[in-house]
Amino acid sequence: MTTRPSPSPPRPRRLRRPGHHIGAYGLLVLTALLYLTFSLALPSTFPTLDTLDSILSNQSIPAVLALAAMVPIVTGAFDLSIGYALGLAHVMVLQLIVNEGWPWPLACLTVLAGGLVLGVLNGVIVEFGRIDSFIATLGTGSMMYAVTGWITDGSRIVP
Repeated sequence: MTTRPSPSPPRPRRLRRPGHHIGAYGLLVLTALLYLTFSLALPSTFPTLDTLDSILSNQSIPAVLALAAMVPIVTGAFDLSIGYALGLAHVMVLQLIVNEGWPWPLACLTVLAGGLVLGVLNGVIVEFGRIDSFIATLGTGSMMYAVTGWITDGSRIVP
């Protein structure tokens, strides 16, 4: 004689707290509200293609950096070296183009490859070295900052 297991009681539905979408969509809603506010306040100058082009071109680098920072944050880690890496990449591209005479596509690809190496180094230090991501990326960022200062000698690189 076989016995059937008794059915388990139904699981209670997980109640979501009011405003649970704010974390996911709050920034998008805030952006839309700001756009609407400025469009109503400055109807002849703000909602134009020139303004949109200006916003997109001026904010493209911070947007890409935000996307880059999102990857470690989603995994529960921090990457404090992103800004330092951007500064070093900027200086390296200018150094290679202006002072070394490299063509810009080659200089950009070389610096991107170097950034990839630095990212892998950060990952190896955090994952295999078991060093907290906050401390590890702050340390590698400080080293990048030092290299940036060494290359520029504290001055700007201009053609």
